[in-house]
Amino acid sequence: MKQTIDNWSVEDKTFISTKAHLNVLFNIRSQSCVAVTGSSGSGKTAIVRHVSLILWKESGYEITTISNSTEFKNYYKRGRKTLFVMDDMCGKFTIDNRHLDNWLSIIDIVDQVIADPSCKILFSCRLQVYKDPKFADLTPFKLCECNIISDELSLTIEEKRQFVENYLNTKNIKADILARKNDLFPLLCVSYLNKKKGPAILDIEKYLSTPPKDLYLEEINKLKRKGKDKLCGLCLCIMFNNKLEESHFSILSENFQRIVEETCIFCGLNKGTAPSDIRDSLDSLDTTYIKKHDGLYEIYHDTLFDIFSFHFGQEMTQLFIKFADSGYLRDRFLWEKLFDTEDHSIENIVLLKDVFLQPFINRLIDVWADGKVSDVFYNINMKSRTFREEILKSLKKSLLIKAKKLARMKDYFREDFASGNTPLIISSVNGYTDLLHWLIEHEADVNDRRKDGSSALYMGCEKNYVDVVRILLKNNADVNLCKNDGVSPLGAACYFHGNLEIVSELLKKDAEINMHRFSINNMTPLFMACEKNFVSTVEQLLNHGADPEICLHNGMSVLLSACQNENIDIVRLLIQAKANTNVEMHDGDTPLFSASRMGLKDITEVLLQNGADLNKCLKNKDMIEKYLDGRSKSFENEKQLWLKDVERYGSTKTKEYVRTRSADYVFNVFAGSSPLHAACFMGHTEVSQLLIEQLSCVDIRKEDGTTPLFYACEVGHLEIICELLDKGANQNLCREDGSSPLIIATVNERVDVLSLLIKK
Repeated sequence: MKQTIDNWSVEDKTFISTKAHLNVLFNIRSQSCVAVTGSSGSGKTAIVRHVSLILWKESGYEITTISNSTEFKNYYKRGRKTLFVMDDMCGKFTIDNRHLDNWLSIIDIVDQVIADPSCKILFSCRLQVYKDPKFADLTPFKLCECNIISDELSLTIEEKRQFVENYLNTKNIKADILARKNDLFPLLCVSYLNKKKGPAILDIEKYLSTPPKDLYLEEINKLKRKGKDKLCGLCLCIMFNNKLEESHFSILSENFQRIVEETCIFCGLNKGTAPSDIRDSLDSLDTTYIKKHDGLYEIYHDTLFDIFSFHFGQEMTQLFIKFADSGYLRDRFLWEKLFDTEDHSIENIVLLKDVFLQPFINRLIDVWADGKVSDVFYNINMKSRTFREEILKSLKKSLLIKAKKLARMKDYFREDFASGNTPLIISSVNGYTDLLHWLIEHEADVNDRRKDGSSALYMGCEKNYVDVVRILLKNNADVNLCKNDGVSPLGAACYFHGNLEIVSELLKKDAEINMHRFSINNMTPLFMACEKNFVSTVEQLLNHGADPEICLHNGMSVLLSACQNENIDIVRLLIQAKANTNVEMHDGDTPLFSASRMGLKDITEVLLQNGADLNKCLKNKDMIEKYLDGRSKSFENEKQLWLKDVERYGSTKTKEYVRTRSADYVFNVFAGSSPLHAACFMGHTEVSQLLIEQLSCVDIRKEDGTTPLFYACEVGHLEIICELLDKGANQNLCREDGSSPLIIATVNERVDVLSLLIKK
């Protein structure tokens, strides 16, 4: 990571301050997760890196760059001050459904990171990916967006002038050129700087005025006339999906030589052109159109890649269908018949003419047979039933032995959750019932699992496809086959959507309700449904014997979770099912304590009517710290969570009072407190009244002698003070340090409280 930071620091020397970057910096300081969106070439990555360096230098955040969900999960450590940085999340061109599914599979961990006050997430994302309806499922990543090409944040004329002065070394640019809307202005300036190392560009104003696509296509046309070897090198970079390994030119496999030979012919070179000549041409393009690092040739910028990709894909469709990387085929070719779908809005998509459809399908089937299952089933065309019908026509012509092999094929190994995917699993993920029938007919294993343990049935439940679930269950899918983390298909159904039809289908097949739990925290399907506030699902599970007494590893009960979710309907259902109202967490938190602290009058009333113990207190500071094994960072997190509770649920007066206090102070208030202490401190008058009515003596004392009256007087809650005094609260009871309600009111200069105490 040190090398990465060093590289960023070097690049950052030419960074130009803009209102967009200041907006991102402001938001990431106050938010847990910020998305920097815009078009390719608008400066998203530069802003993300610049802001990351500021947080690293000034606030001590450890920068952790993330490229996928697996790394995110593995690198997260609770309490470690970490800034997670991601570039082009969920796809560079269109939304990458495979990455999307991987992120959805760990969305609970993302929630944990965002709730952790020590961590922040800063990521860039292309606007078309961020606006994709599917991205909306990644709720935690939608908390805060900074769209740097919006009217509010796009470059001003003065900011553009700074770019021109820094990169083009001139001040003589007409104002009308700078005033034009051009989201790629930063890229054009950087590209110009790089081009100065090559042939000179004489007319800067023309360069800035020409639409980027026209500008770069003009460059390609120049290469066609003079520079065909360079054109061939660029074409190979595109064909290898921007990951052309230099080693190919020395190993010279038979397949690579054939690709080079046919590409040379398409580019107008002699058939016998040496691959080494193409490599030399690529080296000559380094820092202009190509960047070479770690043994890879890549197109210099994603925008250039998009434009070149469109050109070569359109001009050399046959060649690309035959040889292009399967990942390229997955994202870049759209059958022209599907142009009227939502994908028609994707800029630089290559339209596949009917004449090339069958060769394209044949290539996809070959890719499938090679084990690259995800690249086939996540191909953008597969979303269309019409396209899938064409695929099925070809599959039905296959020999039975080949068809069975395809149906049982597993994805090649990758470092992500979906490694080991099968056609059946991905069809279940996407709801492709047409393919599902063909795969099962050809003996696909309905109980096969991918690397993370997900089965087709599990994914059908997670994605909420009733028809998929029914088909799989009808064909003997194991209803209790769990993921590696212990979550069953029933758990997935309860957690993600709470679909009563799916839950019912699973229960008919004797899905185990209480045994299979999320291994990380012991969460049952009932707990999951409760957590997501699926009332009818909770009722359905309870009617089938779900045990409301099974708690998480930290002692949290389903009832406590329902209380904290403020869901009185679920609270009533659980109590009817004989849930224990006094089960406590590791820190002593109970349903009544939470309801009292949060000011939930109706829930407090229900709990009191059903035997909740008013005298059960939160554990003291030493006991809580001991439970956390003395891990200072975990203990500090615990304190921060209590502080956030006050900021969220406290009365206006309590929030104002705590604003100048520390997390230690707030934690010490709650540690060892009773529900009445908490309600009095937080200023919840109606809840305090309910508790006071139930108590014969309101002078409940903490270990240090603090009474509920003391907290009410300290903060200044007059109505609560009156209620306590009317119930016989003793205002002369002192804490161990000698402070009394009268003294604390005097120290805090609460004249109204003093007047009330003296009067009483």
